[in-house]
Amino acid sequence: GEAEMEGVEALAVAFSATGSEDFSRGGAVMVWLFGREALGRAGFVVVSRSAAKVVSSVSELPRSGTLGILEKEQGSRFEGCEASRIDVASAVGIALAVNDEAAMEKIVKAASIASKVLKSGALKTVEDALDEGKSVSHDEIAKQAEGLLENPGRLKLKVSGTCESCFYPIVQSGGAYDVKPSAQTDARKLRDDVIVVSLGSRFDCFCASLARTFCVDPTPHVQGLYERALSARKAALKAMTPGTPLREVYAAAKAELDELGKNVGFGLGSNYREASLVLNAKNERTLERHMVFYLSIAAVVPNEAAKGLKGTVNQLERVAVNLGDTVVVDADDGARPLTKMTLEWADVSYYINDDEDEDEKAEEEEEE
Repeated sequence: GEAEMEGVEALAVAFSATGSEDFSRGGAVMVWLFGREALGRAGFVVVSRSAAKVVSSVSELPRSGTLGILEKEQGSRFEGCEASRIDVASAVGIALAVNDEAAMEKIVKAASIASKVLKSGALKTVEDALDEGKSVSHDEIAKQAEGLLENPGRLKLKVSGTCESCFYPIVQSGGAYDVKPSAQTDARKLRDDVIVVSLGSRFDCFCASLARTFCVDPTPHVQGLYERALSARKAALKAMTPGTPLREVYAAAKAELDELGKNVGFGLGSNYREASLVLNAKNERTLERHMVFYLSIAAVVPNEAAKGLKGTVNQLERVAVNLGDTVVVDADDGARPLTKMTLEWADVSYYINDDEDEDEKAEEEEEE
């Protein structure tokens, strides 16, 4: 980060009147400086070593020296600027990823909201549908969860601040799985097989995200996949210590679950996804204390049916697992999860057809 800023005399960031910089480095800078994305008018903020100055037009920007800008995100908005410019996007993103106490309080609150909405909102709807045989779509579950993220007071959470959903909640079942953060929720009906739910909360401009996998009448293959994902999560958390290269976190998880995708998460905070802090096999950047990440242990694999077992899991061509948590790097023995929701197999597995089999046996015995 420091090398990228060498020779830069000031940072210049463009902003709009409405705060359309949400989930961008520009928006993150505005939150860092002013606690919000919008100032009620458009313009530029110029940050030097000693002060921050707001100006209205490019003509008011410094005419000499070197300005650091967010080139890919905002470069076109600096046309006409006479000063030389250099891209400092990565350096800014990394600097903002180290959270102060005030930022951490907001991230912890966002994590608490996400946990409560998934546990008492989305999961309760799923369990009611399974228990009562109700027909409910993925989209209906997602829409309900989004409403709770925007108004967590409905779950008796005391919140004093602005609450939003980071993204439209993702609900999947029935074999059509996509465990990428960009996945979309469809209108298909919830199936009683492998159910994946992912959602994100934003509290006062700071984000947290959470994902869980629930298994109905699981086969040994599905249980094995889940248990390997738990091992990968444990290994990744243990590897997330200050000074460790990000690639080593990925390597630790990959050693336990080879089917993992190209990364196991990314840095987050006021910017939902910090592109410079992706947990992949090549990232040489190192972890710093008070950095926050979304750790996502996720994979989609071919299914292996089991003979003699009922349930729709056996009918799936592919199955998935997604265990995602917001975690903070704050100790030498590993990262600490901020999202709180059980991962134990006994708490995420449901056996429906076993109960039906027992009822059938009981009826047969009564007839005899």
